[in-house]
Amino acid sequence: MINDQIGDRKIVLIGDSTSRTVRAFERKSIIFQSLIGDSLKTTSGKFWKINEANLIGPQGEKLRRIAGVLSYWFAWDNYTGLKSEYYKSK
Repeated sequence: MINDQIGDRKIVLIGDSTSRTVRAFERKSIIFQSLIGDSLKTTSGKFWKINEANLIGPQGEKLRRIAGVLSYWFAWDNYTGLKSEYYKSK
């Protein structure tokens, strides 16, 4: 579980070592502290249930899942090459 940010969009990444996948969800200003079973615990001690489409908060509020695609770095690099932001920043 990783709290992160892409531009102004705050996200949380949840990895599954068994399936070797990662799901991303919006997190707004919430900071998640730990992953316990199928729930995330926040720094304020609240638990959010994880399902495929949303994170569901203690009051029924929902944070939506962000669509993603599994890709390897070398596939992305071969596809974008010198057009990628990585090369533009060098």
